[in-house]
Amino acid sequence: MSLARPSSSLIITAPWRAAASPYNYRILMAKRVSSGSFENAYVFPGGVEEPSDSQWQMSPHKVCALRETFEETGILLASPTSTASPGQDFFSQCSTRTLLDIRQIGRWVTPREQKKRFDTRFFLLSVRDADTEILGQIKRASVQESELVRLDWLTPGEILEANRGATLPLFPPQFYIVNELSRWRRWQDLGADPLALGDPDNPIEPLLIKHNGNMVSLFPGDCAYPRGTERTPSASLDGCDGPLHRVVMKRAKTGGFVQCDLQKRLGVSAPKL
Repeated sequence: MSLARPSSSLIITAPWRAAASPYNYRILMAKRVSSGSFENAYVFPGGVEEPSDSQWQMSPHKVCALRETFEETGILLASPTSTASPGQDFFSQCSTRTLLDIRQIGRWVTPREQKKRFDTRFFLLSVRDADTEILGQIKRASVQESELVRLDWLTPGEILEANRGATLPLFPPQFYIVNELSRWRRWQDLGADPLALGDPDNPIEPLLIKHNGNMVSLFPGDCAYPRGTERTPSASLDGCDGPLHRVVMKRAKTGGFVQCDLQKRLGVSAPKL
């Protein structure tokens, strides 16, 4: 079993208004290049922690999320939030700035059966209407072409609909988080208690299995999720009368998963975001 590398990812939401949409915010989604761990799938900005991330008073996990976001999109989330200076790296930019605080809303670890594994903390930054300088940076954001193909701002509903239509591949953590965020229609409510983190010391480790032509990602609380140190289903996936906490999906031809369907039966002890 390979060790999971510490990493961080940042979910950025920004205000948006459209008469036809039930949501007043959109989420920044980044499409990965065709090589690497998340080939062609849509993710949130993020990456692996570096030793330099520990040289700040803020948590290295948060620093990693902010640094990776800057390196991948050019968005500098530090105060004062004026435009970044061209040609300077993240830490040079921040030598006279204070990093913005971000809130951890989840922690996922790649299944131990996979060769490349990551222990990823997911953070949330909900940009407000009053954050005009950050909104200005968002309009000028551009991709780091060695890692990303494009950036898209989409509502939770648009992301889920595109995934169902097999045009926006996701991995289970990203799908699960977007699905959870979709319950909130207003960005003003994203700081509500239901989005509070559960136990950061117990990351969610899915179990991926093939079943009836689909892929199934089992989560803790599902009646078939492995018990103890076992890594095989503890019950039949078809004859499970207990709680359900899983995503049924199809593997995308280009990487990631599409047509994801979260099955969560009432009474499941699901992790809170």
